[in-house]
Amino acid sequence: YLTLGAAAGALLAAAGLEWWWAAVRSLVIYSGTMQMLLVPIVAGGACLATIALSALFVSGRHVFYGLGFPLNRVRGRLATRLYAVHAITDEVYALLASKDRSRMSGRYLLSVEAVSQASWFLGTCVGALAGSWLASAVGERIELLGFVLTSLFVVLAIENWRSNP
Repeated sequence: YLTLGAAAGALLAAAGLEWWWAAVRSLVIYSGTMQMLLVPIVAGGACLATIALSALFVSGRHVFYGLGFPLNRVRGRLATRLYAVHAITDEVYALLASKDRSRMSGRYLLSVEAVSQASWFLGTCVGALAGSWLASAVGERIELLGFVLTSLFVVLAIENWRSNP
């Protein structure tokens, strides 16, 4: 999460947005794919309807994660349970799906989600703060950072194929 978050933050800063937008996005949106996509959409001046539809199509899959996720283990206030739903990401789901759900506590689930979001938050903030300097150092090639997410999926697919031919 740190490196992907840093790439997302650097792209945001390179697009001319203030660094603190990285922090806001990481808390509210918390979807790496959507944050990467939002940079050119917002920088291009897209209307709110376009942004909302993009978010629905890109992040709508998270709804289905909740159906197979042991959210019933999370107890406490409504805010705690809502955070557990909000913080389900591809990576958190993949990490926790391999665990024995009968022994998984709500505290463990929330801890994994909170550590994951904290590392994403830290990565995007560091990336955004360094992004303006990086953009001036590498110029227009900063847009190549958008390929980081694609590269991650390619590497994961290759490693999975090698270990499970």
